[in-house]
Amino acid sequence: MLRNTLSIFTLKKKYLLIFLITFCSNAYSFSGAHDSVPYVKAAGIMSSTLVRTTGSYKLYDITIDAFDPQGNKMPVRVHFFENKKPGKLPMLLMIPPIHGVTAREKKVSEHFISCGYHSVVLEPVKDITDSSLTLNNFNNSLLSFVSAVRSTIDVFEAKEQVDPKNLFVWAASMGACYGSIAVSLDKRINAAIFIVGGTPIANIVTESQQENVAKYRRERMQEEHLDSIEAFRNKLRENIAIEVAQFAKQRSSSDLMFVIALKDHSVPTQYQFQLAKAFGDNATVIQNNAGHAATILKMHLSNLDQFSDFTNSKLKH
Repeated sequence: MLRNTLSIFTLKKKYLLIFLITFCSNAYSFSGAHDSVPYVKAAGIMSSTLVRTTGSYKLYDITIDAFDPQGNKMPVRVHFFENKKPGKLPMLLMIPPIHGVTAREKKVSEHFISCGYHSVVLEPVKDITDSSLTLNNFNNSLLSFVSAVRSTIDVFEAKEQVDPKNLFVWAASMGACYGSIAVSLDKRINAAIFIVGGTPIANIVTESQQENVAKYRRERMQEEHLDSIEAFRNKLRENIAIEVAQFAKQRSSSDLMFVIALKDHSVPTQYQFQLAKAFGDNATVIQNNAGHAATILKMHLSNLDQFSDFTNSKLKH
């Protein structure tokens, strides 16, 4: 009788272990032996609307049924520039600055469409300069952006017109800050272009002179009774559990291109160099002798061949 009871108990433990392994492998993706970012796979597309058709592409507004790192529902809005060229084509995923999509992303998308790519432009899922966002909740909001990137890949790698072997990322400003984490973690991404991104994020938010970031910093310091800029920095550091340096070595630096603005006070230049350094010495680095906004504008509007040439060199056949 005791032997039978033990056998049943052992069997139950076995099935419980199998269930947990299966659940975790389906619901979450973890990277790194010691550091991990919780991630719930996207459930699919909630809505899709055709908004424009041109000679070379169809433009769709799509909402993805996604989740934040805590498992809460988080709709992700994207703009899908579907190349009309037949067959499976590579895809560029564009991650704009925190204030959203402008005509700049359309310009880049149209260039890559002319090179035989699809383009998907991601809308921000959170406003991390909203003064009501406490420093305690900053980390979840930040990692929600990372989840949004990976959820977008979940959906588009399964589309019949997209070549899942050839997925690329273009990210700018704060988009490059958190996009670099997603690129480090997600091996489905072939290569990436980071424009004026930086690390560590706590230092950037503490020192940035960008108007909305500075306003957020002032209001949170007052609201949370922080009497110095260093107190703000320390509290933000305590609440940001993830930085790209924890994962960067998982990604070959030769797969990356960095654009660094040498006169940047929004994402201070020193932190842009730190982002590139975190990945190693074999990245392609472009230095522009200008400030933040001027560099972003220039890289989105001129000499785009340098970027498509880079991604073309990383295509898998």
